[in-house]
Amino acid sequence: MTQQSATASSRRTRLPRAPTVRAGAILAVALALGAVPTGCERESKVTKYRPFFTGVAGAQTQTGPIGAARDDIKPFDAVTDGKIVQESPTGEKVLVSRSVSHLMSHIQNTLDDEEDIILIEQVFSDALKEYLKGEGYTPEQYAEYLHECRRDLGLMFARMPFGERSPSAVFQKTAKKQYCLKLTGQAARGVRFTRLWVILEGGQFKLLWIS
Repeated sequence: MTQQSATASSRRTRLPRAPTVRAGAILAVALALGAVPTGCERESKVTKYRPFFTGVAGAQTQTGPIGAARDDIKPFDAVTDGKIVQESPTGEKVLVSRSVSHLMSHIQNTLDDEEDIILIEQVFSDALKEYLKGEGYTPEQYAEYLHECRRDLGLMFARMPFGERSPSAVFQKTAKKQYCLKLTGQAARGVRFTRLWVILEGGQFKLLWIS
């Protein structure tokens, strides 16, 4: 390894293993992740990805996700008016995530627009931030990690273009108010990330982990 590549490698964000069960803690799902990938590098420009369906087994026959009746989800009303990006009376941006698809959109948009404060405050779950704190990491470090892995994240999202309704993914409830959207079959091949872990907090989907 050259000195330059060694220096670049040392700058890459390294994170702990995924959350595990702690008595009394809000996290109740153990993620099967041996180590967080470290081969991602932050990019200044992001490529737009097409939905992935070609060659995906079951793409023509599956009509929806498996399982997961979602609890504590508040429907859109006159206040939100069906829009997933609102503006508060003080002019601040407010994100609405009534579905995993909404959350996926917010993750990508806040990363692409460099809105890390909104990403941390409105997209990251309290459970994720609590876990990171317990492991000696900050939400800012995890945000940087997502920036570094933006291309890999985009590839996964492109293969589940309809979120929890994607025919190439399975949506499963893993614990109370916690879910995993997982790529299956050929859609799961050749990508670094295959799982999006989410949690319902205050009636909205928030990011729990990506693996």
